[in-house]
Parts: sequence; C-alpha cells; structure tokens
Amino acid sequence: MSIDKIKTVLSHPHALPQCKNFFREKLANAEGVPTSSTAEGIATVAKSGDGEPIAAIGAKTAAQLYGLEILAEGIQDNKSNFTQFIRVSKNCTETPYNNKKTTICFSTVDEPGSLYKLLDIFSIFDVNMSKIVSRPMKNKPMEYVFIIDLQTKDNEKDVRDALTMIKRKTSFFKNLGSYNVVDIR
Repeated sequence: MSIDKIKTVLSHPHALPQCKNFFREKLANAEGVPTSSTAEGIATVAKSGDGEPIAAIGAKTAAQLYGLEILAEGIQDNKSNFTQFIRVSKNCTETPYNNKKTTICFSTVDEPGSLYKLLDIFSIFDVNMSKIVSRPMKNKPMEYVFIIDLQTKDNEKDVRDALTMIKRKTSFFKNLGSYNVVDIR
C-alpha cells in the first residue's frame, strides 16, 4: 500500500502528535485515531486485512512480528524521542541498589520547604537524582506523590542511608525497586 492512500492512522494518543510534521507532509488526508497503545494499533492493522487504507505508528519489531509492511521509519518530529519501559516483577531478581537505577515514590506534608528538605538529603549523601515527577494523589485534592529515579551504581551504602532518612521524613514512602538500564535506541 502507498502512503498517500492511507485514510486512518492508529496509535497511542502520545505518539500521534509526536509525528505531526509527517502527517502534514505525507498524510494530510488521514485521520489519527488513538488506541490504548502503539502495539494495539499495529495489531488492529494486522487484523484489518489488505483492503482497508489503514496504518499504525509503532515499533518496527511489532510490525515485523505481525508481518506488516513498514511504509516509513523515523517519522517522529523530535529524533531524540524515545519510550521508556520498565519490567515489573513480584520477586527481587537483582542485588538492591548496586544497579544503575532505583525508583522510589513518596509524599510529603504540605508545609513550605518540605520537599526541599527531603531532596537535600540526596545531596548530603551524594546520591544523584536523574528524574523527578509529581502526580496528584487519588481522592486527596492538592496532595502529590513524587516519583524519583536515583542513580545508584557503586554507592549502595549512601543510597541505603539516604533512603532511611527519607522514609523517616515522609508521610508515605515506597521503594519501587532497583534495576539495570538497557538502552536499545
């Protein structure tokens, strides 16, 4: 199928706007339709058969898995754009903290400087934060959970000590785990 015949493009709601330049240049008459994931979009295209002018934006490996033709690659507006995946397990499979990353989440009391005081603990123990995100708490308006990625390779004692202090000073704390990072870009 040629790109100019496509009328519908399926993908995750975040992936569609990340390809708006490609849409404007190559798919001006196509409608972007959100799906729950890029994989779902690709699976739907695979089930649709050859008759419909439908396509999906997603991973090359998923298209290959379903035996689909890849019409264009690298169509994102920002070439350094990527998706992060984390494998979750009930069982600990690695030595805690002696990996590249540890992810924690916590909430603080709603007082001036409370977040600053907690983050300062990482500085005191020389633990680098590589990412911090805040999310609103369910059923608690104006209260937030902070999710933080820590670089934890080769500093197990400092990380353990810092997290001990953080636990004492938070209203909620959860260590989501330590894991190695694999960059497959």
